[in-house]
Amino acid sequence: MGNCFSGCIGHAGHSHQYDVDPVDLQANKATPRKLTGSTKQKTDSRLSGLRRRNSVTSQPDGARYMVIGMLRDAGYDADSVKEGRSSKVDYMTPEQREQYRVIPNNGLLCKREGDQLRPLTTKPIEDPDAFDFDDAEPAQATSRHMYVMDEQGQLFMGHERVVSHHSAFLAGAPVAAAGEMTVTDGRVEYVNDKSGHYQPTLEHTQQLEVELKMHGVDLPVAQKEPFGKTKEELKRIGISFERYYPDHPDLFKRKPY
Repeated sequence: MGNCFSGCIGHAGHSHQYDVDPVDLQANKATPRKLTGSTKQKTDSRLSGLRRRNSVTSQPDGARYMVIGMLRDAGYDADSVKEGRSSKVDYMTPEQREQYRVIPNNGLLCKREGDQLRPLTTKPIEDPDAFDFDDAEPAQATSRHMYVMDEQGQLFMGHERVVSHHSAFLAGAPVAAAGEMTVTDGRVEYVNDKSGHYQPTLEHTQQLEVELKMHGVDLPVAQKEPFGKTKEELKRIGISFERYYPDHPDLFKRKPY
């Protein structure tokens, strides 16, 4: 694994998944760090470059980031009730989604609890029924948690044993970034862009890095493992994908990424 690019409470019945220390919200508001000088110029330039490269990707009116819809076969169809399946993926309501919201604050990823922000530490969840099918041994519990970022830069995170798929967070809507992340004491230790439902491009993952840097959350010491290809690479390969966009008249768009 190489260094290349670049919080949550469960549903009822699940325990907290993070070890946290409180921060007083009244004295420590979760507001973006004001960028000045060369730092602001670099961030503005990075955002401008991403928007130019993403100019053919969907960007809803008023959105801060370009979004990408989930794949029709590996996402939309997989989430729907099919023959032989007892139920579809449980999509979150806005109220449920707030339980999984992660807030960047003073360089740390935090979880809101009451009037406090608590730095996150993602924790593994044991699953005795989980197996690693490559060697038929019980799978090791992982502290990597799934994340998605929406069009406004809001981040949501949860363990796959609590949140079944990335699509659950935003109720099947397109995302600005998606993958897995490990966080210790609010600091990102590992991040990737692995999502079978969305399979985002590298440009979408870079949007996550831009958003976190705006709040002082840096990733240079994190172990970064991108799976997604750039849009130019996908165009060169010549493969097209049918993706789900709920606001599109036909619901689906076929594109080379």
